[in-house]
Amino acid sequence: MTYLFNELIFTEALAVTKKWNFELAAQKLTESNPEQWDLVRAEKAILDYQRYMAVTKALGGIQLVPNGDIDEVWHMHILDTRAYMKDCDALFGEYLHHYPYFGMLGEENQQQWFDVQAQSEQLWHRLFNEPLYRNDSAAQKCPQVCPCHVDQLSVGGITSIFKISA
Repeated sequence: MTYLFNELIFTEALAVTKKWNFELAAQKLTESNPEQWDLVRAEKAILDYQRYMAVTKALGGIQLVPNGDIDEVWHMHILDTRAYMKDCDALFGEYLHHYPYFGMLGEENQQQWFDVQAQSEQLWHRLFNEPLYRNDSAAQKCPQVCPCHVDQLSVGGITSIFKISA
């Protein structure tokens, strides 16, 4: 199955995510773990999270495999329950669930996770001309994939499952 990435929806969604307030999240990241998080890294993680959510919207709710920094900001956003619910409603019209077990449900599911991870890296690089996964921020087993939809993410071969459209 191929998922269509809509550039117009992405642009509109990114404008929405840029309005989200992560000032306290950046402060908490840098103050709670200053050895790992400086302000530059925190701001990059927040930008990438905003992009990640906009990409999710542009793919009709299908999520990439996030890197560790994106996942950390996502967890902080979720824990700010009122803001997360309000922000999800503004972007998606509903609450976006976070399913942390994709890739952990057996060998086939793990292979699907690796395949989606490769496709995620490819799409991210095409969109932003930079890697999604870095040494300091590896892939996480955290895209929201309901177990009843796992088969939808079964990808193989070298053909991208993501197509970009205007």
